[in-house]
Amino acid sequence: MKPAPFDYLRPTAVEEVVAALGEGGDDARILAGGLSLVPMMNFRMVTPAVVVDIGAIGGLQAISDDGSGIEVGAGVAQAELERWPHLEDRLPLLAAAFPHVGHYPTRARGTVGGSVAHADPSAELPLALAVLDGSVRVRSAVNGERLIPARAFFEGALATACREDEMVVATRWPAANPGERHAFDEVALRHGDFAIASCAVRVCEDRMVVGFGGVADAPVVREWPRLAGDALDDAFADLAKRIEIVDDGEGGAEYRRGLVRTLGRRTVERAAAAVPAPSPANVAVRDVPPPAESGVRGAKPEVIPAPVIPPIPAGGRQRVEFVLNGERRSAEVPPRLLLSDFLRHRFGRRGVHVGCEHGVCGACTVRVDGSPARACLLFAVQVDGRRVDTVEGLAAPDGTLSRLQEAFRRHHALQCGYCTPGILMTMTEWLERLAATGREPDEAQVRAVLSGHLCRCTGYAPIVAAVLDAASGRTDDV
Repeated sequence: MKPAPFDYLRPTAVEEVVAALGEGGDDARILAGGLSLVPMMNFRMVTPAVVVDIGAIGGLQAISDDGSGIEVGAGVAQAELERWPHLEDRLPLLAAAFPHVGHYPTRARGTVGGSVAHADPSAELPLALAVLDGSVRVRSAVNGERLIPARAFFEGALATACREDEMVVATRWPAANPGERHAFDEVALRHGDFAIASCAVRVCEDRMVVGFGGVADAPVVREWPRLAGDALDDAFADLAKRIEIVDDGEGGAEYRRGLVRTLGRRTVERAAAAVPAPSPANVAVRDVPPPAESGVRGAKPEVIPAPVIPPIPAGGRQRVEFVLNGERRSAEVPPRLLLSDFLRHRFGRRGVHVGCEHGVCGACTVRVDGSPARACLLFAVQVDGRRVDTVEGLAAPDGTLSRLQEAFRRHHALQCGYCTPGILMTMTEWLERLAATGREPDEAQVRAVLSGHLCRCTGYAPIVAAVLDAASGRTDDV
């Protein structure tokens, strides 16, 4: 489960990206967060000849509000938008949807633009964008820039109106008007799984907009007058008959038709009553900048400025310089070398455990520039000029365990230990963010963050207890 060889480009301007797309055509793929592309590459489902990494383009990482709408650059991480302090006021539908988008650690790297461009039928962000009647800004070298309405952008499963020489540069989200009400809910096998069905609702003064994800090959959006009672039931029953329903192993067609009726009505009623739907605990920490320190004890390590990397051919190598657990490191790497293998085999960081290699289990989670990251979904060349922390850096040089590690020991929160390093890295970062606000987590929030990690041994209960213990600052044995 390793990607096939590819040429690697890391441009510093959008013009370079669209030029590469124009030249490479369907053989070129854009790499943003990597949570969709890299698993497909690891499975050899896609074998691009050229990978264009847009992570160094600062202009794609801005959130701007002009009063009527919010423009989100294609490189903005989902977690960054989730933590935007104006989200609940300006984009309340997104605030309701974000707890359902993957998991806390995956939102740290998954991008808003990447989710929209990938156009997964079960994805929450494309559905929300379509219900809000937003738009997608794309650019090409030949035709310049154009703005595509979201409802025309999504053409089918993983299919969009974006041409092969175009890239998504931003998404535009209309701001909520006074008096509007919104709700979002979904049904999935477990939190963070692909939605069997999701529903987004926007209730205005004289009309309502209802959208469904997961039930068809693209978001299904309908605008109706304000309906209630039997009229609402009839509208959903008619819609359920008309949709060309997806029939797969996650949920049959008839089950999904039933969800259109029941989930739809429930979500509309919650929006009309302004009652939030039961959902995974909101674990976003707004108005707080990223922690200044990593999980490593001691002074903050110097971060090397990211240099411009020349194109690397598939058979070539590039010298990567970065900070690993507070120490400068360097090595030459081929483009397709995964960060997980790089850390384990080049630097002996065996605490970076390799499990699923498509970003699901979380065993390989590290921190890159302070944020959680799945090492199996990053290429080693991407950490050039960055700071990487692994579980080996959590304890002090003399071996003294961190507060969270000590709490894991007290509560016997590990058995085989395979999942433990990844959990420690994610929870350390999240607890640092909470500590900066002076707040302590509750059990629901801890479980929501833990849902991004799989553990077969403990049943999670002692892990939850250990995290709550560490957050409380206790030091006595139990």
